[in-house]
Amino acid sequence: MIEDLKLLWDYGLELFDEFANESFYIHAMLCCIINEFPTYENMSQYSVKGHIACPICEEICDMSN
Repeated sequence: MIEDLKLLWDYGLELFDEFANESFYIHAMLCCIINEFPTYENMSQYSVKGHIACPICEEICDMSN
């Protein structure tokens, strides 16, 4: 998988756009962050407090338990 991701980033994959009738290259990358909620909020611009605070269940979560 690592080698495939490197190829997709460095060289891309040739695709054909039927509407434009031309080929193009698409590049891909895997982006992942693992962190606590305040950093998650800063990095993703997702609110982690108040209404829809939990990014997983999208409910207000009580983190004190």
